[in-house]
Amino acid sequence: MAAGHVAFALGTDTGGSGRIPAGFNGIVGVKPTVGLVSSRGLVPNCPTLDCPSIFCNSAAEGKLLLELIAGFDDHDPYSRKALAASPVFPDRFRFGRMSASQLNSFGMPECDALYEQACERLAGLGGQAIEIDFTPFAEAGEMLFSGPWIAERYASVSKLIDIDHGELLEVTRKVLHSAAQFTGADAFAAQHRLLKLRRQVELLFRQMDVLVVPTAPRPYTIADMLEDPVNLNSRLGHYSYFANLLDLCAVALPNATLPTGMPMGVTLLAPAWHDHALLDFASRWQPEQGGARFDLKVYSRGAG
Repeated sequence: MAAGHVAFALGTDTGGSGRIPAGFNGIVGVKPTVGLVSSRGLVPNCPTLDCPSIFCNSAAEGKLLLELIAGFDDHDPYSRKALAASPVFPDRFRFGRMSASQLNSFGMPECDALYEQACERLAGLGGQAIEIDFTPFAEAGEMLFSGPWIAERYASVSKLIDIDHGELLEVTRKVLHSAAQFTGADAFAAQHRLLKLRRQVELLFRQMDVLVVPTAPRPYTIADMLEDPVNLNSRLGHYSYFANLLDLCAVALPNATLPTGMPMGVTLLAPAWHDHALLDFASRWQPEQGGARFDLKVYSRGAG
């Protein structure tokens, strides 16, 4: 996709797989509201949190593609009917931003500087910055791999492959086996806590139209990841793991490039069912890419 060989691609996103790769490749990653796009046929990870995602070149293209693939699916138990039409974001908008004290680029402060530049750009587009407390987002994000949702992952993957004897990386096997530490009581306690965090986030979104965060804190080399895969993966998801748990939609956008040549993105987030409004808003970030740049022909199954 980033090399220009295809016009768009479909992916999946449970904790950031539809956003982080986009951020590191200078393209757009659309993470819809969970249940807006059918996950039937998707290889499951955490079925209650999984959603198909879109990689493309612009928010305008992402909106067109989302309109084509979205819709309620009677045969998908995780499909949801939209509660209301997506609203329109005002010309003069409020955007939530993190305080400098809560930014964490894990040792690369130049990445924090790129986020500050993005916030300045949003202000220049007519936005009023609202400094928010990132704590409930961070706590929800930690639940994805440190909470009982890992047991849901174990249940899903164990149906597809023999975890103990299948061809899995040892680190993957180790992570999946950590599910044994969680009880049913742990699962319900975590769900109850998550509902409280969702309510806190709902209240925060009454103060802002959109939240902007770095798509990922910083890049790591392959060698870094192989040396410490669990911890560094968790760091990469610091700004993305919470989205599906908190029932938010998101779009990752190109922002700037580090001196090394590595692209770094920012992600815009809004409450569930704001997908189309969020993509319209994201088009303001990419005015030079306001229109779709590919010809898309849709054929019915019967028409071949």
